[in-house]
Amino acid sequence: MMLLRYEIMAAGHCTAYHGLAVAGAPFKPIKFRATFVHIEHPVHGHMLFDTGYTLDFYKVTKQFPNKIYAQITKVFIQKEEEAVAQLREKGITPEEIKYIIISHFHADHIGGLRDFPNATLIASAKADAAIQGKKGFKAVKHGYIPALMPEDYEERKQLIQVEEGSKSDPDLGVLYDLFNDGSILICQLEGHARGQIGALLQTEEGQVFIAADGAWHKENFEQLHYPSRMASILFDSWKEAKNTLRKIHRFQQNNPDTFIFPCHCETSYTTYLQNKSKTIL
Repeated sequence: MMLLRYEIMAAGHCTAYHGLAVAGAPFKPIKFRATFVHIEHPVHGHMLFDTGYTLDFYKVTKQFPNKIYAQITKVFIQKEEEAVAQLREKGITPEEIKYIIISHFHADHIGGLRDFPNATLIASAKADAAIQGKKGFKAVKHGYIPALMPEDYEERKQLIQVEEGSKSDPDLGVLYDLFNDGSILICQLEGHARGQIGALLQTEEGQVFIAADGAWHKENFEQLHYPSRMASILFDSWKEAKNTLRKIHRFQQNNPDTFIFPCHCETSYTTYLQNKSKTIL
């Protein structure tokens, strides 16, 4: 089996409320970092899982209806935080990114797509179908800003039918083996956004599950504390979102050594950085 190298980084953040992310938690502001994952595959090279925000977000949300998104979601991003800038600091050029796995098409996940001109853009066919033809208020309602998409998206996209995957997990369900080498297994995480996917990575540090917005906080799946019912208006399907949390909960119970990373969880991100620091030392 191919083993990957990976690094989790954040390209900006927005603010949310703990009490919305986890029902019963204090109703206080918390950071929702726009994380992305840099993956280095021994054969296929450099790739990303999502991209976070870029300064383009401010440009494309100056006018209505996109401005509604910016008014509802207060975004903070600096030039040096952009994925492309952080990768350049590590000596990786934008052209070296060969693949980008898109968990779903919300602005905090696709904000940097335009910065990587050579990348094949991998998404689930369900997620792609959900954005086709959406524009204006209809797009914003679904957290999607078409202006953030590369002009050649249709030519560069690679759509996968997760349900046709050749592997499976008793908790996560059908798994799509992206490179047919067991290194990146894609699973469906419905509920938050239509067609959302997560990725099970086999890394040099052990198994890692990138859960995207399948959970907003580790409390969601560890204690099975759902988000507040008030937050359900932000979900494509509240029922499916709860089903997804239950399967991540079962997966965590049965795989206690796997690092599960919900993309916006500040606690999980801090834990990752602390463990990374210890490894370097």
